[in-house]
Amino acid sequence: MRNALTHGHFKVDLDIVWKATQGNLQELDNHVAALLIAVVNGPVSDHQAPTR
Repeated sequence: MRNALTHGHFKVDLDIVWKATQGNLQELDNHVAALLIAVVNGPVSDHQAPTR
């Protein structure tokens, strides 16, 4: 899709954009939410990291 938008000379296929938003934004939102939680709370792991 990036190539279509980058090299399409401003020709945007709205069907492609719609499919991308419907299929990919929820996954992106989940990843961003997990990253924000990790930043605020620290990463979640099964074991403790070594302390110095």
